Amino acid sequence: MREDYQIESSRRTCHVCGRQFEPAEEYVSGLMEVERDEAHPHGLSRLDYCGEHWPADRTGWLAFWRTRVPEPEEPVRKRFVIDEARMLDVLFRLDGTEDAVKLDLRYVIGLILIRKRRLKLTGTRRRGGRSLMLVRKSRSKEIFELEDRRLSDEAVVAVSREIGSLLDLAETDDLEDASDES
Repeated sequence: MREDYQIESSRRTCHVCGRQFEPAEEYVSGLMEVERDEAHPHGLSRLDYCGEHWPADRTGWLAFWRTRVPEPEEPVRKRFVIDEARMLDVLFRLDGTEDAVKLDLRYVIGLILIRKRRLKLTGTRRRGGRSLMLVRKSRSKEIFELEDRRLSDEAVVAVSREIGSLLDLAETDDLEDASDES
C-alpha cells in the first residue's frame, strides 16, 4: 500500500539567518523527521539553508539536496490575431493611391504579409525615381507593385500601431502568430 507524503514547499529563506534567497541563488534543502503534529502530519519537515549555514552534522536527515531559486519569468507579451485576408483587402484597395500616409500604410501592410508568407517577393524594379517591390499572392501568378517607402524604424512602428487600430486587431495571449514579430 502506497502513502503520499505532503512535503512543504521551499520558503526560499534560510532557516538559520532568515535571509531571503535571491533569484538564481543556490541553496540546500533538507528533509528531516519531526514530531507529528497538525503542521507535520507525516512527521516530516523541509528546511532550507544558505551555503554558509548548512549544518556540518547531518544526523537525523532523511534526505538533502541542492536547489536554486528560479529566475523570475518575463511577463507574457500580448499577442495579436491578424486577419490576413482583411489586410490583403486593404493592401489592394490602397493600390494606385498617391497619398503619402496611405502609401506608408500600404508598404507596412505589404511587409507584414510578406513576413506572414501571404505575399511573395518576386523581384524589384525602378520606375520614375521610385523603388518598387514586385509581389504576388501565395499560389497566384499575378504580380503587383509595392513601393519601397524606405521608412525609418520609428515610422514603421508608428504605421504598425495605426494598422492595429484600423484593423481592430484582437489581443490574445495564447496564439503563436504575433504581429509584433513582423
